[in-house]
Amino acid sequence: MRIGNCKIEYLRYCRVEKENCLGTVAKYQDALNKIIAVIGDIEVLDINQNAILELKENMMEQGLSDSRRALIISVLKNFLAYLKNFIGLQVYDYSKIKIPKVRRKPVRILTTQEIEWFIGQLPEITLKDKRFKALVALISICGARIAEILGLRRNIAIDAREAIVCGKGGKFRPIYWDDQASYYLRLYQDARPEWDRSEFLFGTINNGNYGGQWSKGDVNRSFRKWSTKLNKRIHCHLFRSSFLTNCVHEGMSLSAVSRAMGHSDIRTSMRYFAPMTDEQTKETFHEYFRRQAMVDVKVNLEIAQKGGEGK
Repeated sequence: MRIGNCKIEYLRYCRVEKENCLGTVAKYQDALNKIIAVIGDIEVLDINQNAILELKENMMEQGLSDSRRALIISVLKNFLAYLKNFIGLQVYDYSKIKIPKVRRKPVRILTTQEIEWFIGQLPEITLKDKRFKALVALISICGARIAEILGLRRNIAIDAREAIVCGKGGKFRPIYWDDQASYYLRLYQDARPEWDRSEFLFGTINNGNYGGQWSKGDVNRSFRKWSTKLNKRIHCHLFRSSFLTNCVHEGMSLSAVSRAMGHSDIRTSMRYFAPMTDEQTKETFHEYFRRQAMVDVKVNLEIAQKGGEGK
């Protein structure tokens, strides 16, 4: 049995038994295709240490990122585990495979002020303008994944400022938004023409014809267009790290923010966290001192008033 022969059933196993989402399965498929391209569509019993070293060496020579190399090797390891434990083949001992280390890159975020500035730059003229602005206002304040946002239905109660999204693994959770997001969502919804009968909150606009659900690829193209205009890279996932960091910096519980993002483990959330700069730390402490000074003035004033009443 060759790798290509087992690939389809393995991907099916990931989708059905492991309940991986379609996006994850697609990544696994891409990784297996890369493996076949490098070491060939060989017999699964011929996968050995030399083949694995050849794969790792090839990826290093191509300059693939740490995370990309780690994903491909992880898929190969899981693929061999599937063949051994689920199919019963005596394949190479997957426990001996070492996954490349992923060097952690500095987390990029947009501050609250930068997000407000960006939203302020977005026009509100055409239907597409209003749709994109509504999406940015929503995704920047709720911390949800772009796929979760695009899956929202049109019949949600916008003014309730909360809805249920379906996250990874088919898990449901609530998200919340503010008055600004409600305003732009309402602006977009009120502008949708009669021919737009899409059941989704963000429908597709294609030459004035209804096309269904707005695609993630088209959303990413819109972000790339604005990144070019502003000479600053802005993308969907940037708003998730910004959401977590800004919420934590403003004093919100990490546990609450983690749940809002759909993470079952706080350690996952910490990958999205950007520590404060020295200037932010300084400003935080001075703001704390200012609040304390105001509290002290209020307490002293109350004491003085009570003392005056007692005379």
